[in-house]
Amino acid sequence: GLFLPVNSDTQTVGNEWFAFGAEYRLAKLNEMEDYRSSCSLSVDYFSRNSVSVTPILLNYVIHEKALSGFFASAGVGVAFDHGLGASNTHFAYQGGVGYDLPLTGVPLFLEGKFWGNDNSRFNGFGLYVGVHF
Repeated sequence: GLFLPVNSDTQTVGNEWFAFGAEYRLAKLNEMEDYRSSCSLSVDYFSRNSVSVTPILLNYVIHEKALSGFFASAGVGVAFDHGLGASNTHFAYQGGVGYDLPLTGVPLFLEGKFWGNDNSRFNGFGLYVGVHF
């Protein structure tokens, strides 16, 4: 995927960064007629040149059944920031929405997220295409 920083200091490194992530469902929370929810652990990585951010978050995910494929998530945790004169650990959070693509036999999805960080230089938007396992 892509990470698009919103801070002008960070944009000097580049407007579009490489982004990668993995998420593991820890537990199913609710299974209702219209939706299902779960708790997950995610690890992501954004990088451009010698600057990188690695957020590790605990997430709440809700998947809408009635709209066939829409989902949303919110999470909090820590981010390990490296570059721009410092290497630190900061509070981090995310909020996102996505859609499961209805392609036969391939569990693809599109997702957009806002990534927040105590170090606001690393705030930005993530755009992803991924595969559910």
